[in-house]
Amino acid sequence: MFTDTSNSEARGPLPAMQLPGLGVTIPPGASTAAYLDRRQLSATLLGGYRLVDDDRITFDMLAGARFWHISNRVSVHASHPLISLTRETIKKALAG
Repeated sequence: MFTDTSNSEARGPLPAMQLPGLGVTIPPGASTAAYLDRRQLSATLLGGYRLVDDDRITFDMLAGARFWHISNRVSVHASHPLISLTRETIKKALAG
């Protein structure tokens, strides 16, 4: 299964805040835009074999493997006369 939520976007003025990775405090009233690209991939491989099959009991053996990968990219653009135009992109991935 593959999921892609690219081009998610939010805009608007924000109160004063410190965003991780941006390195500056964004003053109140700054014009901001944030973009989020998120992707997820999961794959599963399974197999099974019936070891015992008689009138009173059945016994199955199952085995499998699963791969899961998620990646996120957040881009923040902030504009204000005190900080001019500041841009930052943060990328994180998780696989298991």
